[in-house]
Amino acid sequence: MMHLETSIPEDLDRLVADLPDSLLTRVIKDMRDSTSWLEAFARAYAALTGFTHDEALVAMQVDDESAENIGRLAIIEMTKYLIAIGTNPGSGISPSRVVDCAWHAFMLDSVPYARWCDQHFSRYLHHSPFDPREPEQFQTSSSVIEVFGNVGVEMNPVLWDFDEAVKCPETCGDTCGGLKPARQQAEPFTRGMLVDA
Repeated sequence: MMHLETSIPEDLDRLVADLPDSLLTRVIKDMRDSTSWLEAFARAYAALTGFTHDEALVAMQVDDESAENIGRLAIIEMTKYLIAIGTNPGSGISPSRVVDCAWHAFMLDSVPYARWCDQHFSRYLHHSPFDPREPEQFQTSSSVIEVFGNVGVEMNPVLWDFDEAVKCPETCGDTCGGLKPARQQAEPFTRGMLVDA
């Protein structure tokens, strides 16, 4: 059995520690209840573990340890995302599907979410759904990476499936600048994440 490891900078560790204990359970439930979120988690888990997509999909559905491992990484990445948007109002970056699942699970527990936002950002961090009919909302992966870099947090590119996260128009191809470099960053980042247990 493998488990996934990640290092958390000290300040990020404090923000994660302030999250509700029940969040991981809600993330896993929501992930398993939504086909699109389940697919996103399976893609990420396959990339992290080397499993086939089908193996990762089964693991997300029936193996609690695997689901908990990827769920923890999603929560950490969600926290990084909230730091990025909380300290860069109006940045306009969207979460990946995996991060969005964790964020929804947290937001729906509205009292702890509001308290956490107020404690760490002195304001409520609103969720504004993406509207694909609004082309000005299109973002490149480089803009997401830039916002994360501005706040000094390193994103896990595997949990940011940029084909999903950046809402890139079909006509963009390779011209949007950033999809291929972001995918290439994933390999060295994930190499040290798998540990035989």
